[in-house]
Amino acid sequence: MKTLNTSPFRNLERLITEKLCTLVPPFIGTKSLTFFGLLSSVGVLISYYLCKRSYYFLFLASFFIIMEWIFDCLDGAIGRAKGEGFVEWGYYMDHLFDYFFWPPLSSVFIFCFPSKAFKCYSYFL
Repeated sequence: MKTLNTSPFRNLERLITEKLCTLVPPFIGTKSLTFFGLLSSVGVLISYYLCKRSYYFLFLASFFIIMEWIFDCLDGAIGRAKGEGFVEWGYYMDHLFDYFFWPPLSSVFIFCFPSKAFKCYSYFL
């Protein structure tokens, strides 16, 4: 199950992933990195909720978004490098956790800008 990366930044992403793979400790595997991506989604949701108190929490949400991207890039690369053999599991869980990541991203409108959020969502109804 191979997907093609057609992003214009694929070469940069590959370079960053190769550099970061050397920094990952040997006891962290592909399943751990996939789970850390799920925790990053929870961190984004909590950060957006806290941005009602201060917009500085948006920086924390940005940090969790970047961490989720890093974990998402590294889980497959680490699995291939270590030969862990969770190809099908990794493929399906990676896509499933990507679907768990999208609702927290859109929740920024509900938590930070509640009066405008329902106007935006009413266009889709």
